Amino acid sequence: MIYIICVPIIIVLLFLIVLIFYDQKLLIDEYNIKITEAISSIDILHDKQIDLLTNISKIINKDLDKKILKNLSKIKNKKLDMFDLQSELHKLNVELKRYIEDNNYNFSKDQDLKKDLDSNSIEIVALVNYYNELINDYNNTISKIKFLFIKMIKKLKKLDVFNIEKDIEFEILKNDN
Repeated sequence: MIYIICVPIIIVLLFLIVLIFYDQKLLIDEYNIKITEAISSIDILHDKQIDLLTNISKIINKDLDKKILKNLSKIKNKKLDMFDLQSELHKLNVELKRYIEDNNYNFSKDQDLKKDLDSNSIEIVALVNYYNELINDYNNTISKIKFLFIKMIKKLKKLDVFNIEKDIEFEILKNDN
């Protein structure tokens, strides 16, 4: 008699556990897709940034005795992860902005190139912020007790976020005004 009552309850409980596990797996898979897309977009923008900085440095350097953005060639030859690459590109952008401000450099014939660089920088900041928010949500999600089982099975670990350099954000806000 007790088996007749217990068996359906056990089956329902097992079904609920499987359903919860499947729902958690779908959520983690959704995060993985969004993270992969964000990384891919950041990589594309980093490549574009390198190309834009290369073109701008060629234009400026042909008129100078002292070359700017010397580290650009080192970045191209290194195999940097996206976090280190972001940091290095930030340093180059700061160097370029300082040079432009200190020397009142005018991009008269190459104004579109400068606009592309500024636009690309804004897109990178926006994507990095999106990525960081996404990773923070992901890390918070997998830290919850209810995700402990799937975390152990899939060997999930917390992911790193970008260290956002504040002067880029301030520079963008200053340019918008």
